[in-house]
Amino acid sequence: MLTSLALIGKVIEFLLTRIAGKKVDLSLDEKKRAAKAFVRLHEAILSLELILDNFLIYIEGFRVGRNSKIYEVHIKQRVLRNLEPASREFVDSLKQLTPVLSIYDPVLHHLLGEIYVLKLHLLTNFYYIVRQSLEDPKNYESSLTKPIFFNISESDKRFCSLEFSMPTDELLEMDLAYLQQKLNEKLLVEDQYLELLQIVRQNMETVQITYVQVDKLVALLPKLKEHRDNLDSARESLRKFIQDNFSLSDVLYVTK
Repeated sequence: MLTSLALIGKVIEFLLTRIAGKKVDLSLDEKKRAAKAFVRLHEAILSLELILDNFLIYIEGFRVGRNSKIYEVHIKQRVLRNLEPASREFVDSLKQLTPVLSIYDPVLHHLLGEIYVLKLHLLTNFYYIVRQSLEDPKNYESSLTKPIFFNISESDKRFCSLEFSMPTDELLEMDLAYLQQKLNEKLLVEDQYLELLQIVRQNMETVQITYVQVDKLVALLPKLKEHRDNLDSARESLRKFIQDNFSLSDVLYVTK
């Protein structure tokens, strides 16, 4: 998920444009649950952002000549050790947000939430896509190859090669308003969500870097920094939404 965080930022911005300014009549308990869910989402995004920051610092070491090869132990310590739990927490925060979104906006509820259809199969929506990134490839059909991933493979004992997905510029520049219109017309039409999966899959690039191709990794630094800025902007927008819509007592309730 590490190199696909700009896509998450884009989706969070879309979420906020849908609900910002909406007048929603929440009961006291609903408001506390909403505050808890949004704050948890914010903290989950922050954790992923900090891991990306650490990865950028690691790449910067190659740029200035401190390192010349990709050591497996460095990737595990700087990235993988924290990436899986942070990614799982982000997925769990979306799950917790599901009932809250059903109050704010049914379109977002079906686009981002943990929704089951037919025989308890997950709806192929954004939640499905990010949750799938945590699954073992052996657990699903090859036709459902997960579009979001960050993998390493051992090379020459101490070193490792990287293989990861990155969203294309076209995907990050895509206007999601058309999706809003389609989902407004027909909720829970499975083929529309399969189309969403197809759009994401077709607009994710696979990057492969061997342990000696550090120049290739350094060349990605500007784009990854831009992705980090996009995610940070989305998180800041989420923070402001929480600040504008929930009182201090709501937030204090979250931290008990």
